[in-house]
Amino acid sequence: MRWQPCYIPSMKELHGEFDYTIGIALTRIEIWVESCLNQWINRPTTISQYEKNRFETLLVLFEEYQTVALGYYWSEKGPRDPMGYTRFILTSLTIIRSMHKKLCDDPRFTRLKQHSINIPNLMDLFEFLVLPNCKDMIRARDVWTYFSEFHHNTYPDLLSDISDGDAFGVYYASQSSVMNENIQKIRYQAELVKQQKTQEVKDAKQNYERLMNAARYLDCRCYALDYGYCEKCRLKQQADRITVNVYECPLPCEREQSLAVIFELQMPIEIRSYRDILWQFVNRPNPLPKPCMHEWLQAPHHDKILGLFNTGPDNCKVKLVSSTYTRYFYKSVTKSIDEFFAKIV
Repeated sequence: MRWQPCYIPSMKELHGEFDYTIGIALTRIEIWVESCLNQWINRPTTISQYEKNRFETLLVLFEEYQTVALGYYWSEKGPRDPMGYTRFILTSLTIIRSMHKKLCDDPRFTRLKQHSINIPNLMDLFEFLVLPNCKDMIRARDVWTYFSEFHHNTYPDLLSDISDGDAFGVYYASQSSVMNENIQKIRYQAELVKQQKTQEVKDAKQNYERLMNAARYLDCRCYALDYGYCEKCRLKQQADRITVNVYECPLPCEREQSLAVIFELQMPIEIRSYRDILWQFVNRPNPLPKPCMHEWLQAPHHDKILGLFNTGPDNCKVKLVSSTYTRYFYKSVTKSIDEFFAKIV
């Protein structure tokens, strides 16, 4: 079976256009990954404007492959096809290894060599692989050897401790003049919003005091009315309806955390694609966001500022999230001005 150096298969092509069965389509992708992936990812760069980034292309291939393979090889009770599931594990790890090696060879990402690769229970997983021949055993050993070399590296992996001082993203962002400049731009815009919010609070407080002073010298006359409220009560109700939304700074104050945020927004597409694949494999068979984690770019206030600096695709799997829920959505955020100032005094 021979393919052109620039060819990469897809489930849509094999199963849809060529009408292969799912099993055959999966097998052809697995054969291509084993025999052609390294040549494909390391082929000379072309100047064609139509060639998509290779890491993005691999991400599309992996997502299609994993979705179909898990449905075909796996069930809720475990593997329905142990040998097929073994091929899925080896194929996935081969893709991750090839991308990682390519990244480490890139002068921009050479620091990645010092970071661990944390795939939970990976070493135990190899004990359950079904390897019917010597060739498969050698391949599994090579993959195991590669990942074991990075397993105990002291610098954190890409999926955990992202705001640690030794995190890859923090280091990369600290070395990037563009990212550091954008941090300053975000802080400048945030300061403008803060000043506007300060003026909004002052205006609201003055309006509140004006209404309350006007009501103070009036007597309640509601008892004399058949319906509605008297002037005093209407003024007090109007004052109580004055609200000010809470101001939140979109960037953390700590430098490491702000570097982590800007890296999440503007990381190179090669790193983002690799990390998305790694994340989906780690969280198989049903990748879901961590509970109690909130997507920061979904908060309207933060989206207005951080969204301007976000270069990542909308469909990336690893999001900019926080365990802190933005107070923008809380009903209690919008308070009377009296309560607002009582909280910040």
